[in-house]
Amino acid sequence: MLVEGGVDVSVFQHFLHQTLKHLRSQPGHELRPIVLVMDNASIHQHVDIVSLAAHYHAFILFTAQYSPWLNPVEGFFWKLKQQLQRKDTALR
Repeated sequence: MLVEGGVDVSVFQHFLHQTLKHLRSQPGHELRPIVLVMDNASIHQHVDIVSLAAHYHAFILFTAQYSPWLNPVEGFFWKLKQQLQRKDTALR
């Protein structure tokens, strides 16, 4: 799912709903355990997200309070943001 701009609870909820619905619709996956590993961002802990996970019988496992090493995509996004900022500065 590609989103322009920031992600709020409603956007994340839509993404999670579509993902969990798809997973549960797969043959043989109706009752298989689903574990969502998420950081402690406020949108991940929102009551609507927790309720949605419970609805699809998915468990939520939150990472340690500050643990960027558990999320390797953070390094990629940091590098990507640097490159985009350089290009933006060059275009000005």
